[in-house]
Amino acid sequence: MDPNDEIQELIEVSDGYAKEKQFDKTILLLLQAIEIDPNYCLSRVKLSGAYNITGEYDAAIEQLKIAFKKRPKDDPYPKEFYLFMLAVNYKTKKDYKMAIKTMNQIIKKNPLYNEAIFVLVADAYFELKNFKEMSAILKKGLEYFPNSVMIKANLGLAYHNLGDSTNSTKYLKVALEDCPNEADSMILVGFVHCRVGKGDIGLDLMNKAIQMNPDNAMHYGFLARAYQTLGDIPKALNAIEKLIEWNPDAAAKELKKELESLK
Repeated sequence: MDPNDEIQELIEVSDGYAKEKQFDKTILLLLQAIEIDPNYCLSRVKLSGAYNITGEYDAAIEQLKIAFKKRPKDDPYPKEFYLFMLAVNYKTKKDYKMAIKTMNQIIKKNPLYNEAIFVLVADAYFELKNFKEMSAILKKGLEYFPNSVMIKANLGLAYHNLGDSTNSTKYLKVALEDCPNEADSMILVGFVHCRVGKGDIGLDLMNKAIQMNPDNAMHYGFLARAYQTLGDIPKALNAIEKLIEWNPDAAAKELKKELESLK
């Protein structure tokens, strides 16, 4: 068999195992594909994703770095893609400083790449309890994405934690009023409202989003964290169980353990 055909077959079969949540077999097949052609980036990108799910974040980061170095001139993935995925892995690993450093590389070179970059940097600052820097990066994000409800909602959260109730109310109100009838935006705006203690508004918005798009597993992760923030651990556990049914990754299982310890 032609080596390229063999690689494609291994990737297709590994995708099938991933859908069946047999990630050990997924990883094994992708490693075989890399043995055939160590320079083929797609194998490494997919392997990185599998390692992320199993909680092997250092291995995921290593594969992305290698793929980035070996990417061909006609690589379908832009440079920012690798940096974005690296930052996501650093953040999931709870290495918030490296996540911020990596995201800032994108912001410096191509700030219009994705509004989510600013939100992820802000969330990392939130975890570090550096609300001043959180508000600064979000204000910068608004310069490039003036209509972003995600950025506005998180800016309201930053001001809330800085004790600036006037600006907090202002940005949360605008985010709520401008929030499109679209599930991802509704989940994030609702989640932020829960984080500032406005659970009635937040949960209503989040549950509407889930009704609109019940098949998005990640929405249940946000819902679990929202209930945790509001102190409703049984409902948080129920939401995380639903997430694990769809997407049994290491981060979800870690959150479940954390919630169980709070019962």
